[in-house]
Amino acid sequence: MRDANPTQIHTTDEATGFIPAPNDTGKPITVIGTNSIRAGFDATCLQQALNARGAPGVTDLVLNPDAHAGYGAPVGCVLTSPTHVYPGPVGVDIKCSMSFLQLDLPADQVADKTVRRALIDAILERTPTGPGRGQRSARKAREVGEAIGVKVATDGASQEVLHALGIPLHWAERCECGYGWVTSQLSTFNFKSATRNPVDGGFG
Repeated sequence: MRDANPTQIHTTDEATGFIPAPNDTGKPITVIGTNSIRAGFDATCLQQALNARGAPGVTDLVLNPDAHAGYGAPVGCVLTSPTHVYPGPVGVDIKCSMSFLQLDLPADQVADKTVRRALIDAILERTPTGPGRGQRSARKAREVGEAIGVKVATDGASQEVLHALGIPLHWAERCECGYGWVTSQLSTFNFKSATRNPVDGGFG
């Protein structure tokens, strides 16, 4: 259940609004989103936006439609500061589940809308996305048992892990982080059986 939202968003248009800056000083926070989207921002998200807007050096802040509570600043906000660097709005999951796929399909074939849709559907069937169950499973993902799931979580893309998952070692070598976490390949596996239990700290 979402927290009650005490912060008022003033409507300026069908899909925009604003929140006055802290103490009504400086440029207001711009809010992008229809009325139903704006109503979906919870109190924590809006309070974080106010806190971020009032941070030293911040001169402008935009709250986008996908904004949600982060660690200190809302994930999904954009802020401007000529004097400070604030990594918080990027979030701790930068680049999560992002992949670079090189296909042998000629560019002129990808221009066809039906081919593009087939490619998108094939990728989505194999890549966990979205909240809740969506981020933990995909219809054509391969199940991974607890033992290898623990190895993935603790060792990352080690040679042993890659071999167990059937991922060619040279794929990891092409990754910007070498044998670090190969998100683009490991994300196609379903690790639900190896998810840490937040209550007792075990896997199950």
